[in-house]
Amino acid sequence: MKDMQPDKHKLKLAHLYFIPKAHKPNISVRPIIASINAPARCISSFLDKLLSPIFDQVARKTTLINGIDLVRALEKYRDNCRLLPTTQFITSDVTDLYTMIPRDGALAALGHFCIRHSADRKIGNLLVDTILQLARTVLDTNSFAYNYKYYKQTKGGAMGLPFTMVLANIYMLEWKQPLIQHQAEQNELYGR
Repeated sequence: MKDMQPDKHKLKLAHLYFIPKAHKPNISVRPIIASINAPARCISSFLDKLLSPIFDQVARKTTLINGIDLVRALEKYRDNCRLLPTTQFITSDVTDLYTMIPRDGALAALGHFCIRHSADRKIGNLLVDTILQLARTVLDTNSFAYNYKYYKQTKGGAMGLPFTMVLANIYMLEWKQPLIQHQAEQNELYGR
């Protein structure tokens, strides 16, 4: 548990900065919370290291790692005689996923995920309830400075904290389960 304790001599309030989204129309910006020495950074890193390997293993069946992985999935789809002239492909993008995930929904999804992938309601040596308390701590301490003012992020997770990505991915995995199950039942292709 010592690896979750911040170094009190290095603690700093996170600060907000922006990077351009050059791949988006009108070149919008992505807000980043620089939180390398923020109070909950160590907890965030701990949760990321604990949960990311489990998520990666669970999501591997429906994750397309790169273009080669996509080509292989399409070849398999074709070899199973599923790729037809009438086949339609649908893509989607979630706008501002990390910063807009609903807090309660994300925590509920995290709870379901942890229970499904726990042994005796534990992951490692932590109870699922403890993991959820740690996750709340990370979300509750998303405070930062910008233009000489202080803000508290009340929605989503901070871009820049390690745990935010795995939490958003767990939330999306839970949210899209009906689609994944439908595609599997229809012997159709699904990939993220």
